[in-house]
Amino acid sequence: MTIVSLLALVLVPLCSGCWSRREIQDLAFVTALGVDKGPEDGTLKLTVHIAKPFAVAGGEGKKEPEKPFLVATSIGSTSIEATRNFVKKTPVRLDWTHNRFVLFGESFAREGIIDTLSIVGRDTQMRRSTLVIVAHNSTAEELLQAEFELERIPASGAEAILTASQQRLATSVVCTVNDFMQALQAEGIEPLGTRAQAVPLAPAGEKPGETNIEGELTREEVALTAEIAGIAVFKGDKLVGFMEDRETRGYNWIGGQVRNTIMSLDLPQLDKTAGVEVIRAKSSIIPQIESGNIEFKVRIDVQAIMQEVTWLPGSLADEEAIAMIEQRASALIKEEAESALAKAQNLNADVFGFGREIYRRHPREWAGIKEQWEELFPFLNVQFEVTTKLRSPGMTRF
Repeated sequence: MTIVSLLALVLVPLCSGCWSRREIQDLAFVTALGVDKGPEDGTLKLTVHIAKPFAVAGGEGKKEPEKPFLVATSIGSTSIEATRNFVKKTPVRLDWTHNRFVLFGESFAREGIIDTLSIVGRDTQMRRSTLVIVAHNSTAEELLQAEFELERIPASGAEAILTASQQRLATSVVCTVNDFMQALQAEGIEPLGTRAQAVPLAPAGEKPGETNIEGELTREEVALTAEIAGIAVFKGDKLVGFMEDRETRGYNWIGGQVRNTIMSLDLPQLDKTAGVEVIRAKSSIIPQIESGNIEFKVRIDVQAIMQEVTWLPGSLADEEAIAMIEQRASALIKEEAESALAKAQNLNADVFGFGREIYRRHPREWAGIKEQWEELFPFLNVQFEVTTKLRSPGMTRF
């Protein structure tokens, strides 16, 4: 046996040690992070949700359920100082590998969030897939008190609602830290985040969870939940406003991000309503530059299926009814897209990436106008062409 082989044989057992191990009982798993302005100028307040595995697992003999999470706050001059100050509140070390989202209070977000996001991007435990959410009309600390009756861990409930509203209603957007940072550094586009708003459940003066039913029934005492829908619009790293549900769906129409949604269509000719489900949508943004004039054409192609009608058969021929529904659907989509554009232009924040399309397709022209894009965007002329096609309309004959 050579000296090298002998040395390797001696060293192998030493390389399998547990010198860097971290026992699970010594860790506090953070599932959500909130960021607000601190009580004094130049300070910030961090709020965290910490999962309590022993409460989630439960146990026999417990008469009252224990909340499966702990809400803790910490204050510091910087994010890293506030994070370290959690050692004063928790007996174990915080672990960020399970953090679902970072939630910013509205007042904090209006002053800029780049410093906090930079730490999230650099920290080895925090993932760049962490969601960016902004609390509308409240602080992050207040909104992190929200609970969801069908989910014991609030972060899981919030993430599920966000995903459902984006995929099945198109009234929200999913924005990660990575998405935000890329938009912040890109040419001709502004970043955005998800909008969230607190929704009280118990009327004033009434204790949540009160019931007159006797027996073994136990009800969760949930006083506050959250509505997660809409868009938080940024200019640079500063929050400038919000888009509501209708405007958010308009944003998704323009960006071709509508996967599925339901539209209720008023049909004045019949004084009735039809319900259709969008099953596929795509869009294209086409810049048109002629003689120094900049215009855009946005084409939106939608496929939908009939889900509900409220009139009797025979009141209108099938072909006429289908054409009427398709035209009304196209008109509604155009209205929503125009409302989203109007809100973005009012906030002077090009979240659609119109400037980016010029940069990609006409780089020379973009080089000459990018310094003036902030003045040009609010008055940008955009034409929408919407086509809706009903697939298998299934008009029933009797």
